[in-house]
Amino acid sequence: MRYRVRWLPAVVLAVVILLVSVAPRGPGEAMLGPFGLIGRDKYAHTFAYCCLAGAVTFALVPRDRWVTTIVLSIVAVSLYGGGVEIIQGFVGRDLSIFDWAADILGATVGAFLATRLDPWLTRFRSTIS
Repeated sequence: MRYRVRWLPAVVLAVVILLVSVAPRGPGEAMLGPFGLIGRDKYAHTFAYCCLAGAVTFALVPRDRWVTTIVLSIVAVSLYGGGVEIIQGFVGRDLSIFDWAADILGATVGAFLATRLDPWLTRFRSTIS
């Protein structure tokens, strides 16, 4: 049962990301980000997939196989992001390769950040495993 508890944040985040991604966009929604260089949605994609990859890495992590865990987390979360982009094309939203690139960037950052939090995660993980 405790193994399943480790997956709960990842599953909840994946569901929330999917629901937000297929929801219709509001009228007049601002499109540029804080610096006016790239779209606001790219920041949101990067942040969301960073959180998701961190949660997946937390759920997967065997302490002695970080490289395998990082690669698996990045690939799984990136493929999930690509799948969500494809679904968006069928529900009246824009299918964007740039959104997927932001997803991949976020997944990469999130997986590596999770490894930097290893001492804290190890202590927390030991209380629920």
